[in-house]
Amino acid sequence: VYKDLGNYQEAKTLLEEALKYYTAFYGNKHTKTAWLSVNLACVYRNLGNSDQAIKLLEVAAKIYEQNTPKNCLENAWTLGHIGATYIDLDNLEKAEHALNKSLEMYAKLVDKDNMALGWIYYHLGRLYIKQGQMDKARNMLNKSLDTHTKNYGANNLKTQKVVNTISSMKL
Repeated sequence: VYKDLGNYQEAKTLLEEALKYYTAFYGNKHTKTAWLSVNLACVYRNLGNSDQAIKLLEVAAKIYEQNTPKNCLENAWTLGHIGATYIDLDNLEKAEHALNKSLEMYAKLVDKDNMALGWIYYHLGRLYIKQGQMDKARNMLNKSLDTHTKNYGANNLKTQKVVNTISSMKL
């Protein structure tokens, strides 16, 4: 709840405490521990600590790889977060690899209008902007905008974030 409300410091405190309990109860290689780690990584990323976030995400990805089917939502979700975080860290090669793997998995697992795909399209658009591939960026961002609009409506803040990203692109 605190993460969704933007109170990242409080979310960080609570998630770090919960991770201690999850690790003690489930162990450090359980998918429930991985799930909590991904959520904590998102908070670290929102607090500007992408280095700590990527450490948690990489561990979670290994847990999911070892304990879930190859193409499952948890793997796709974690890889999407890894890709978004690597964009923040300017490791664009790793970002592209993770986002494309996530996209490939999601495409097999969810409906074409699912927001998970819209989210991946958005981050691929961000990636392509950083790589200077504006046509590819525009294509991904337009797909993201379409998905966001279908799911949230045109006036939603998440949809407007995509609109603002498109608007800020150099022509």
